[in-house]
Parts: sequence; C-alpha cells; structure tokens
Amino acid sequence: MAGNGGDLSVNGASPPSLMPLAAFYALFFAVAGALMPYLPVYLQYRGLSLAEIGLVLGLGMLLKVLAPHLWAVLAERSGQRMRLVRLGVLAGLLVFILLPLVPDAFWPLAALLLAYQFVWNAVLPQLEAVTLNILGAKAAAYGRIRLWGSIGFVIAVLGTGVFTEQVGIEWLVPVVGVLMLALFVQCATIAEARTGNAISGAGEASRTTRFRVLVAQPAVIAFLVSAALMQASHGPYYVFFTLHLESLGMLRTHVALLWILGVLAEIVMFAVAPRLLSSVSARRLLVLCMLVAVVRWLLMGIAGDNVALLVVAQLCHAVTFGLYHAASMQLVRFYFPGAHLGRGQAMYASIGFGLGGALGSTSGGFIWTHGGPLAAYSAAAGMVALAAVVLACVRYRGAALEHAPTERR
Repeated sequence: MAGNGGDLSVNGASPPSLMPLAAFYALFFAVAGALMPYLPVYLQYRGLSLAEIGLVLGLGMLLKVLAPHLWAVLAERSGQRMRLVRLGVLAGLLVFILLPLVPDAFWPLAALLLAYQFVWNAVLPQLEAVTLNILGAKAAAYGRIRLWGSIGFVIAVLGTGVFTEQVGIEWLVPVVGVLMLALFVQCATIAEARTGNAISGAGEASRTTRFRVLVAQPAVIAFLVSAALMQASHGPYYVFFTLHLESLGMLRTHVALLWILGVLAEIVMFAVAPRLLSSVSARRLLVLCMLVAVVRWLLMGIAGDNVALLVVAQLCHAVTFGLYHAASMQLVRFYFPGAHLGRGQAMYASIGFGLGGALGSTSGGFIWTHGGPLAAYSAAAGMVALAAVVLACVRYRGAALEHAPTERR
C-alpha cells in the first residue's frame, strides 16, 4: 500500500494511514474465520444439542439489535471510537479466557457467549464508520480495504480446521484467544495512525437532519428490512453447514476448503466491486445479489455432499456476501451522511446482522430439527426472495440526493 493523504486511490494505491486498518480487518475476520465454522462444533463437543446451539447463536445475534446503538451513541457523545473498540476486543479476550472454566451446560455457556456478543458489537460498526470517513467521496473503493478481512478469514478457516482436526476441537478457544490478543495490540497501532477525526468520531459534518427523520424514510426502511431478511436467510448456512457436512462423513479439512472457496470468491468480488459500483446503482446490485441468494440456498438444500453443487453454491458467495456488503456500505453512507454515519452503521448492523441473524439462527435451528436441510434452505430462499421484492418496490425520493451515484434513475 502506498499513496498520500487520507483517501484511497481508485487505482488501488492507498495512503500509509490505511495499512493499520487493513491489518485490523484481517485480524478481526480471522477471529470470525476461527469461530463461524467451528463454534457450533465446539458447542456440540461441550454437550449442547442442535436446537440449543441454534438458540445460543440466535440469542447472541439478537443482542445486535440493541448493543450497536448503545455503543454508537456512546462513541458519538464521547468522541472515543477507538477506545471503545479496544474495550470491546479486551472484553472478548476475557470471555474466551473464561470459556473453558465454566460447566458443560446450556446456561453457563450461553451467558458467556452472550456477554461476548454484547461487547464484540462495539468493534465492527465503529471500524466501518472510521473506514468510510477516511475514504470520503471514494467510498466505492471500500472493497479494496475490506478484502484484507476476507484474506484473514481464509487463513483462519483453513488453519483452525487443520489444527483442531489434529489436536481436538477443545483447542478452538486458545486459537481465538491468541487472535484476539493480536487484535488488541493492533488497536494501539490504529490509534497512532494519522487518521485524524475519523478515528475519534469528532469533527464530522454538522447535523442538518435528525437521525430519526432519516430512518423514517420509506427507502431507508425498505433497505433495513431487506437487510434483515437477507441476513436471516444465511442462518441455516452459518449454523449448520459444517455440522451437516461432517455428519455426512466429510472431513473437517474438506469442509474448511469449501468455506475458503466462498471467501476466495468474495475477495475477488471486493477487488472488482468499485468498478461495478461506479457504473450500476447500489440498490440494483443489491436486488441482483438477493436473486442470486435464492438460487444459492436452493442449491444448498438439494446438494447434500454433492461436491459439484456445493462448489457452485459457494462461488455464489462472491455475490451474496462480497458484492452485497460493498453495495450496502455505499447505501449506508448515502442514507446516513456526515455525523449520522456511525449511528447509521450501527442501525444497519443491528437490524441486518442482529435482528436478521437472530431470526435466521433460531428459525433455522427449529426448521432444520423438524424438517431437515431442504426445508431450512427452502425457507431461507423464501426469505431472501421477499427481501428482493421489498427493496425493488421502494425508491429514495429525497430531492437533494436525487442524482447520487448509488441511486441513479
């Protein structure tokens, strides 16, 4: 990375101040890569049933409905974004130190994981706000920073899969602890970077419109509702993908390779997303992503251990996550400008990943238990089809923003 100033070059060069952010994304999503595929396996090892695993993960996601707003308001009022991020990482580290010490029972494990989810929600929305503020008018280039998170995710998925298969899933917690410790150290590096007001949250554009007025616009409501449905549709995939394939006899290393295939496709998409976003409206791209997700979940429902179908479905991750997230960041910045960006990012995280994730995990666990994978993935396809209809039917009508690139007519 090289460059000058506070922006990211559309040609791919970036200023030195963005290097710590790229490293932070890599480590943050390395934690996710270690946890997402293997935490359900760890919880099963600790004695939880499939329904209890879905409930624990669903309740954790439900905290994202409230927690991001509390952290965002605190960051906005205190002007200490990175201090809150450090606090969130440190608290997460403490939770994973305590996790092996609690009994193998639902409530002790659930209590610790809920505490983890609450504090962890301080981290990503504020980091996203920092990144978008630094990029400014070149927010379409966000994907070239975010792809480092995907690289970290890939390395962690593969490394954790191989490691835990050799030494046992009980070693998942120490792996996560080491990654969190490295992430905590990286926080200090970001705090020292020359990112100015974007790091502190101070000095953003003055509020000309109340936040609740922005949220009440029909197009914003449609965007948030569709985000919740889109994330809900991922519930069966995130909770049961690894468990299901291992139950069919697939080696954990091979499952990890399928996870990695999806993320590699996502990395390629993050690299090319700026070009797509410069020529096609973000809203239209989101509708396209949702239609691809319908196909993906139907493929997952019928795939079983058919490697060819699983590969096709995982390649769809480039669109259903990579392009979807890059386009969503464009709309978040568009709908919540200036001083509202931090709370807007928290709103998107809480409604989409929080409410939507909780709905997907809990309902997915129930449907999977009583109807099997085809029923769960078919329900997911129905959710995301509804999301596409909701988003396609409502347009942004603000006269002042009528010709914004993300909302071309």
